[in-house]
Amino acid sequence: MSVDVLDVSPTPPNFVRASASDLPFADSSFTTALLFEVLEHIDQPDRALCEVRRIANRLVMSVPNCKSYAILPLTGLTLHHYTDPTHVNFFDDVSLIELLESCGWNVREIRHINPVSPGTLMFYGWGIPLSVLRVLAPLLKRIPRPRPLTMSIVAVADAAS
Repeated sequence: MSVDVLDVSPTPPNFVRASASDLPFADSSFTTALLFEVLEHIDQPDRALCEVRRIANRLVMSVPNCKSYAILPLTGLTLHHYTDPTHVNFFDDVSLIELLESCGWNVREIRHINPVSPGTLMFYGWGIPLSVLRVLAPLLKRIPRPRPLTMSIVAVADAAS
C-alpha cells in the first residue's frame, strides 16, 4: 500500500500573501486586479483601492449589496451582510462609486448579481417541502421583478488618467 503525500503549504506556488494596503508589486505591474468580496472585511478600503490603483490599470470587484431596502423590517428578515461579524464596511451603489472615484478609478459598469428569490421563501412559509422547493427555486428566480433584491454588486473600473 502506498501513501501519497499532499503538500498543504499555506501559500500556493505563484501566490503572494500581503496586506491589501501595502502590495509588494511595482507600479503598473498588472493589467487587471480582481477584488471579490474583500472591501467589506478591511478597516481601510480606501487605502486598499488606492494601492490596487497603483499596481493595476483595471479593476473588477464585488461587494455585498447593502442597500437599505425599506421592505426588510416589515418582513422580519435582514440580509446576512449585516449580521456577519467580519463585515466592517457596508456598500450600496452610491457609496461604492464614491469610494472608487475618490481613489482614482473611473467606474465603467455597476451590475447587481445574485438575485434574492422571495417566492421561494413564501412557498416555504406555506409548508411546501424543501424537496419540491429545490425544483421550483431555479424557476422562481427567473421570474422578472420590477424591483429586484440582489445580494452582490459587481463593479468594473479603469484607472483615471
